[in-house]
Amino acid sequence: MGIQLGQTYKKNMPKRHTGRYHALFIAVDQYQELEPLYYGEKDIEALEKVLGEEYGVMTLQKLINQEASHTRIRQALLETEKLSAEDTLLLVFSGHGRTDSTDYMNFWLPYDAESEAIDRVRWLPSQSVIAAMRKTPARHVLLISTGIGVQIIGQGSSRGMVVQRDNFMENALKYRSREVINSGFSEFVENSDMNGHSTFIYHLIQGLRNHPDEYLDSLQLYEYVKRGVSGERPVYRVLPEAGHQDDGSTVFFRTNIDQELR
Repeated sequence: MGIQLGQTYKKNMPKRHTGRYHALFIAVDQYQELEPLYYGEKDIEALEKVLGEEYGVMTLQKLINQEASHTRIRQALLETEKLSAEDTLLLVFSGHGRTDSTDYMNFWLPYDAESEAIDRVRWLPSQSVIAAMRKTPARHVLLISTGIGVQIIGQGSSRGMVVQRDNFMENALKYRSREVINSGFSEFVENSDMNGHSTFIYHLIQGLRNHPDEYLDSLQLYEYVKRGVSGERPVYRVLPEAGHQDDGSTVFFRTNIDQELR
């Protein structure tokens, strides 16, 4: 049951940390050598809009198509090391991904990625993304990844829904979190049209817009996606190897309520 607005809501409102919310958006539809995709740019634009307008998330960088080269993505990940220890970072990647069949390494494929694995100079290993998540001082990092063949990175554990204890939100904000919401295991994740968006991002946006409470955590956001998609296997995962601490979680606060309570 959602928290009611008014005095009851204000009494139960968790005290948020004082850091800022930043997002790094990466979307590749038009590739230099690979087959095109269709919804990445539109997905990113819509997600940026709802996060900015309703939750006060500021865009750190947005790399679209040719801007999302191997070099530019690496540079953007390095920039996240300048964030403060109170900040929250949202990483969003939409594009092609590959898993090497010989060593099972996972990769993001930037705009200028080679088409053949044997030539892979500009493929971005998932371990580089995990390293960036570990190195950034930001207290909370949530990675959202979707596309064709974009696998779940790292060796962290999946986690089911957490019972909303009285101190859940307090602990979620207190402890460091490194989390992933991924569109699925399949090499051919469903990419069908939902009002001009991929099914995964469509339901993610609907969760952000329609959540009845004035704050939501990453697990609640994942549940909106999990219930909404069909033909996919979206997965939530925590990454201890990137510095995740038990009970830590990304929490989004609606901007208008946050300003009202200051």
